[in-house]
Amino acid sequence: MNDKETVILEEAIKLFSVKGFAGTSIQEISKESGIAKGTVYLHFQSKEQLIIAAYDYYFDQMFAQIEKVKEKKLEAREQFIEQITVFFESVIAHQEFIVLQANDYGASLNESLKKLALQKQREISEIFIEGIVNIYGPDIMSYRYDLATMLEGMLRSYMRLVFLGEQRLDLRHVVSYLVNRIDDLVKGLKESTEAPILTELQMKHVRQKVDTYKENPSEIIARNLEKIKNIVQQSTHPNESYLISLQVIEEELASKYPRAPVIEGMLSNFKTLKQAKGYVQEIKTVVKSDFT
Repeated sequence: MNDKETVILEEAIKLFSVKGFAGTSIQEISKESGIAKGTVYLHFQSKEQLIIAAYDYYFDQMFAQIEKVKEKKLEAREQFIEQITVFFESVIAHQEFIVLQANDYGASLNESLKKLALQKQREISEIFIEGIVNIYGPDIMSYRYDLATMLEGMLRSYMRLVFLGEQRLDLRHVVSYLVNRIDDLVKGLKESTEAPILTELQMKHVRQKVDTYKENPSEIIARNLEKIKNIVQQSTHPNESYLISLQVIEEELASKYPRAPVIEGMLSNFKTLKQAKGYVQEIKTVVKSDFT
């Protein structure tokens, strides 16, 4: 993602937070970001595409902060508490964006945003599951999905109180308190003969359902190629070598056995097109992992 896209998305999130999806126009986003309306459309072809990108950007930033906690080399319990605190703080800091999008846009979520929301929810759940296993070890493996679900549920209930403005809470204290309650649950489960509600088989079906919503390699490449094509076509005098390279890549992808070296060779022709750097790199990553 380039600098202009970052600026556009950050301003879009601010405006969506205050005015909602329906009440925010591309013109307003252009004005607040200081980027021409035509340039905004060059990067995001519609407001629907922009809200999806903003949602993705928000979660990517949050996950990056959660991942940074691992660099501190904390003891498992402290690391988990800090990771969940970062998650809690991020949601609270952007509560208007989260709540307004759920209320304003949620009833008419398009398929792409539904897919993305499911993917992000799965990533959040995996953080909870990993943290619980790291703290309590193999003895609670069969209960890890139930424990993660219960912790998420408790945390969201406290978030709701903060959203409603009914409580001013020390977020880290809340997280530490809830992890202590997981201690109590673990103790009870170890003494119980009850089988877990959420089994590995059930969760496998859930994961498979979420995975069906993920973009396949062809969709990722097509999306990024379209971005590159738009950048080239917006130029006053499109570089002929860019146009030829795009055509060769599309023809290669349409063949029965796409050749990675040919696609990579054509992509190298865009190294001087700085605006397309991120899109080119994403295509290269897919080609390298799926076509070689």
